[in-house]
Amino acid sequence: MHNQAILRNSVCRHLFCKEHAKKPPSHSVRKLRRYASEMEMKKIRLPLIFLIITALLGCSAVGVPYTSDPHEKLVQAYQLMNLQRAMPAERLAKESLSIFIAEGNISGESEAHFVLGVIYKSNQGFERISGEESLDESILHLSKAQEGYLSINEKIQASKVTFEMAQAYRGKTISQNTALYT
Repeated sequence: MHNQAILRNSVCRHLFCKEHAKKPPSHSVRKLRRYASEMEMKKIRLPLIFLIITALLGCSAVGVPYTSDPHEKLVQAYQLMNLQRAMPAERLAKESLSIFIAEGNISGESEAHFVLGVIYKSNQGFERISGEESLDESILHLSKAQEGYLSINEKIQASKVTFEMAQAYRGKTISQNTALYT
């Protein structure tokens, strides 16, 4: 009986329930212990949820379902690029590029180079490379995309790539001019 009152006092204390401390216990000890263990689980649950969310956000492409289809990888890379998540977009585009190269798919390879060129041109989220290096990488991938599209006579796609390449060269010129005045 004494243990039951002590257990009841410790369980109800968090509720500021002095009334239960004075009254004789109406619940069995087993129910009170279960309630106490549930309260302990609630204390553990919040830090555990926080830990899981932190771990998932640390992943490079959270929320991107896995696919082996290189075309779908490029679609996902575009979506990540629009969400300003350049590093996972770069990873997906490179995976797609390697698959297209292995298959000998020139159109897909050119599209993957185009996506990589646009990602590097935007230079979002790349702490490891400077803006100048990013633009050089962009121009390299865009020129490969242009060559690929022209080799299969896709002139509309090649003109799309030419526009992006012109923007990359423009960005490079602006950064060089800015460097002269600083």
